[in-house]
Amino acid sequence: MSATVRPLPRYLLLALAAGLIVMALTWSFYQWRQQRMSANWMGPFLSAAQNLQPGKREFFFDLEDVIRFKELDDVVLEDAYRFGHSASPEVYIYDPIGYPYLIKVATVLFPFVGHQLAIIIFQCLIHLILCLSIIGQTSLTLRFRLLFLVLYALNPLVLRFVTFNHYYFWQAIPSFWLLFLAIRNKSRPGWGVLLLTLPFVLLARPTTVFVVLACLVAFYFYKSKKWGLIYGGVFLATVAVLYVPNQKNPWHTMYVGVGGYANPYGIALSDDDAYALYQQKTGLTLTVSTGGNYFDASVQAEYRAISRNAYLAIWQESPALLVKNALVYFFGGFSLGYINKAPHLLNYALAASGLLFFGLLLYRKKGYLVLAVVLTMAGFVLYYPPIQSYMYGSYLLLVWGFIEIFVPNPFVSVSNVPAK
Repeated sequence: MSATVRPLPRYLLLALAAGLIVMALTWSFYQWRQQRMSANWMGPFLSAAQNLQPGKREFFFDLEDVIRFKELDDVVLEDAYRFGHSASPEVYIYDPIGYPYLIKVATVLFPFVGHQLAIIIFQCLIHLILCLSIIGQTSLTLRFRLLFLVLYALNPLVLRFVTFNHYYFWQAIPSFWLLFLAIRNKSRPGWGVLLLTLPFVLLARPTTVFVVLACLVAFYFYKSKKWGLIYGGVFLATVAVLYVPNQKNPWHTMYVGVGGYANPYGIALSDDDAYALYQQKTGLTLTVSTGGNYFDASVQAEYRAISRNAYLAIWQESPALLVKNALVYFFGGFSLGYINKAPHLLNYALAASGLLFFGLLLYRKKGYLVLAVVLTMAGFVLYYPPIQSYMYGSYLLLVWGFIEIFVPNPFVSVSNVPAK
């Protein structure tokens, strides 16, 4: 006769998990605090959050405020800095508008800290809510939930971008959405977070368009057709009203992406190589500091044409190189990802491990997970390597797939569920 093992009480598990996650987030914050997105690129987002004008189709910011922020040159002072509203803001043409809205929410929720620190705390809170929503789901086996806690919620690679001052963290929202549907999670706080933030994920990171659309379709078919239509309408209306066109140059990214591996053009995976191309063609130096000529519409138009022509010339001369890169990048997206400035041999090995995991998922009939991972990367992976920040949305799906290989049935059997 086998002894009955009493399950760990739900609230005890949640309390333990919450404590561990908070400690891990605190460690990550201080471990990586000196390795942030530069003030040059983060400043306009923080300023825009205080100068939002929905429906105006413009990304407004205070250039002088951003310059003051950049001059601090100290991460502690930057985290304490509060941006102000400008009576005569300028137009910023380069980045999408979604992240400033998330920053605005963060500054309202956490008015007692600086604005950069507020968005980091907000990201930590979202990570905590979503992870605890899964760890507290008693219809899942304890093994599944503990593996999720260790492999995702406490994973240093995952936490690196939770505490990072940029929009990469929010790429995980569509992946959590798909996981919630698959495990039939009914957490109100969790779903509240997902429903409220999904439009802003697309507005902040347009490369998520494929997986975001998959979220809407999956919600309609697997959650509720009625509410799927209603939410789909609200989602489209939100995006339509708040969308702001920008002049971010995809050809720049494609040209730089050629440099993921050795190539006859001497291109390295560095923005500087693309900037040098502009100088080579025009004799002018691109000044990428906020307020410099890089953010001038006419310069961006010229730069877009130069980088487009350069990339298409490479395609005509060396299509095999770009196809090879695309394949290696694709399978690398099923691994830990591409490590910039690491030896090429290591990145090839990582891509090979991704190929093996890709095959294992198909062998174990996890095609839906393969599709989901592909959709998270579809906006960039055929021309740019899956660096950790770009493929951040894939990590949850990869961990999910890894767990399901060892826990084929994540659900507690009905006979083991205690009567209420």
